[in-house]
Amino acid sequence: MSSTACIELKDLRLNTQIGTYAPGDAIPDQHLLNLTLWINPKLILISEDFELT
Repeated sequence: MSSTACIELKDLRLNTQIGTYAPGDAIPDQHLLNLTLWINPKLILISEDFELT
């Protein structure tokens, strides 16, 4: 059985202050996060999740 496990986040808006800024610097109101997380199915699947063929 071949499968993949993936979690994908696109344009997740984070209202936070990240970084250090000098006086007069433009400080962003928010940051955008794009994240793709691939997980080895052997680490998360159990036999009850699928039928063996």
